[in-house]
Amino acid sequence: MDNILVTGAAGYIGSAFCLEGIERGYKIFGVDNFSNSSVEVVDFLSSSFPDNFNFIKSDLCEKEAFQREFFSKMKIDYVVHFAGFKSVIESQNNPSLYWDNNVSSTKNLTDFILEKDIKGLLFSSSASVYGDCDIQPVNEKTPLKPMSTYGATKKENELILKDLADSHNLKSISLRYFNPVGSVKNLPKCKPRQDSKNLMDNIVDVCTGQTKNLTIFGDDYSTSDGTAERDYIHIEDLVYAHFEALDYFNHINGFDVFNIGTGKSVSVKQIVKTFKESNEVDFAVEISKRREGDVPICYADANKAKKLLNWETKKSLREMCIDAWSSYK
Repeated sequence: MDNILVTGAAGYIGSAFCLEGIERGYKIFGVDNFSNSSVEVVDFLSSSFPDNFNFIKSDLCEKEAFQREFFSKMKIDYVVHFAGFKSVIESQNNPSLYWDNNVSSTKNLTDFILEKDIKGLLFSSSASVYGDCDIQPVNEKTPLKPMSTYGATKKENELILKDLADSHNLKSISLRYFNPVGSVKNLPKCKPRQDSKNLMDNIVDVCTGQTKNLTIFGDDYSTSDGTAERDYIHIEDLVYAHFEALDYFNHINGFDVFNIGTGKSVSVKQIVKTFKESNEVDFAVEISKRREGDVPICYADANKAKKLLNWETKKSLREMCIDAWSSYK
């Protein structure tokens, strides 16, 4: 089987991909700087799969150290690029940090890739590249109008990859994630920083007593119940899409992009209601003002992934809520 370099291997999605990749027979070479992840998941993978998982702590922004320390001598077939800061709030407060980290790391990584015989680069993008769109659901041809610095860095990285596909024949695929939630059984929990937590993380914090109330940011949107609507996807469904995308490299010569979502729009209040009912828990909710960079509604037209990648989601919203709480319960 192929060797895969995974950046951001200790993060929420990166670690889930590593575990699934190992179970499918791939050999994984992971890198992470632990800026928004924890060492427990790396320890678990290293001790459980010593022959199929190798890891080094390194920062992609430090180009020479990254190449010298580990990967300059390693044969890599594919690269899956998860690394990057992901807080919308932080990106608005410190935009230069996000441009320096998220874009510089991709440039350094692609410089390394161009020196190697790499079959393809799979990039972890985001639905935030679409911004506030009048027509929903959004498809891959929808104009990109990100409303946050975080979304703008994802768009910029996609442009870099497209340019390299045109100028250097670099095969690359961008997967635009919608809202991954839930957890992977038997995998230690990733511990994101507070400003990087998603809605489900915040619900769990309330249920475990770490916070007193769940804050809903805005209930005056022009949506079904006034709260923002998103496309929530189970982490396992999301991870499976990556392996279909790896197979798809055999059918492309340049750059391509796919929405990875369920195609269903779910409001914040619907998530809260489903979580409470599915897990038989209760907690207090408070309403706050809207956050800068948030859009009223965004959900996927995922027909392209279904048609070309032969992929579609299987997990229900109820399963997402149960799996998110089960390990803590």
